Amino acid sequence: MHDFSTKKKLIMIMGVQRSGSTALLRSFAKNCKLVTLDEGMDTPVFQGFNLRPESEIRELLKSIKATVVFKSINETNRRNVEDVIQEYKNYDLWILWIYRDPVNVFYSDCKMSNRPLSSVYSFISQWNQRNQYILSAYWKYNSKIVIVKYEDLLSDPKVFFKICRLLNVKGRYIFYRDSSKGRKDLPDRIKDDVDKGTLHILTKLDKNRRFVSKINFPTVLLRILLRMYLEIEKYKSFLKRIGLRNALGAVYKVIIGKKKPRELWNSIKNYLY
Repeated sequence: MHDFSTKKKLIMIMGVQRSGSTALLRSFAKNCKLVTLDEGMDTPVFQGFNLRPESEIRELLKSIKATVVFKSINETNRRNVEDVIQEYKNYDLWILWIYRDPVNVFYSDCKMSNRPLSSVYSFISQWNQRNQYILSAYWKYNSKIVIVKYEDLLSDPKVFFKICRLLNVKGRYIFYRDSSKGRKDLPDRIKDDVDKGTLHILTKLDKNRRFVSKINFPTVLLRILLRMYLEIEKYKSFLKRIGLRNALGAVYKVIIGKKKPRELWNSIKNYLY
């Protein structure tokens, strides 16, 4: 058993492109006490969108006092997850693996990369292989791996807050509604091919994800309020003057248990009167 209490804490967001990793990173980036690092072509940590060797960035990581959150999606295009874990074995490393309905991933990837629909079988093979990497590592390192489904984050915001508690970090929920255009716009033949070709791996991912969404009235209400809150953030300079933003923020805090109902009522009274 390793003692992680004195080791540098790192959180790596991994998965397949177009699966919600950017929204996840941005949610953590809202916490100024975390250092978040996105992939890049040539940065102190990334080269060609891949992690530089740990020996090259060791001193930089040591100089950062805060927990570091990486978005390292491209890494599994060149090696498996266990290789990454072994390279960072001297750190308190958490792998946060996000996955999404592969039909919507394929559609989004086609739009982003101008990929033809005829590449569907190549996509299925790559999607299966890369997600198999996390499943293979999970049997050995499950205590430090969190598998999360993008759709769970969208349907139940509490999934995100549970992840934060597990990782002992804070963040702000900023997940917007998924358009699910793959399910709506792709030809039925393509959707059937993706569904059949990825079913085995997708079933394993669903079985081993850390938290499962629970759809009930409080969850739906929380989701609605959070999305209203996100929209209000766009116009906060105006709405702050009338107090509505503060009132909605108080409702949100009551639902997640960080504010008492009396404080909520005081916020609403200030808005109404």
